[in-house]
Amino acid sequence: MAFDTSNAGKDESIKRLFRIVTSKDALKDVLDELDEEMARRKNVILRNYDSIADYNVAMVESDSLTENYNFLFYLNSNIDIVKDPKMMAVLRNGSMMGIFPHLLISNDVFRDMKERATDLVNAVDTIYTLQNGSIF
Repeated sequence: MAFDTSNAGKDESIKRLFRIVTSKDALKDVLDELDEEMARRKNVILRNYDSIADYNVAMVESDSLTENYNFLFYLNSNIDIVKDPKMMAVLRNGSMMGIFPHLLISNDVFRDMKERATDLVNAVDTIYTLQNGSIF
């Protein structure tokens, strides 16, 4: 069975929480949305709190609405997207605002990135590699 990247039939709110993107054009649209969301969250969350976790704790304690977490999965071997300033902003700052990007990159493509790979490693909190079905 092929992996369904469309989230077809899913509730619209679920689609926004878990985004699976396979094309550069679709990723550009998602990055535009996430850029706006990060600007909003920066004003709402980071103005008074260090992270979304701190903000959500305060909201729960005051019986207010919390902010949701968003997950982006980019499944594409074209990794030129790491040159995009919006992607780098999401990679560098997204996690403190509850936006967690996951770039699925093959080892060969990662090695071919050379200095861009270094930029990517420096921008993210954690890197996992998948080798022979195991995550390292």
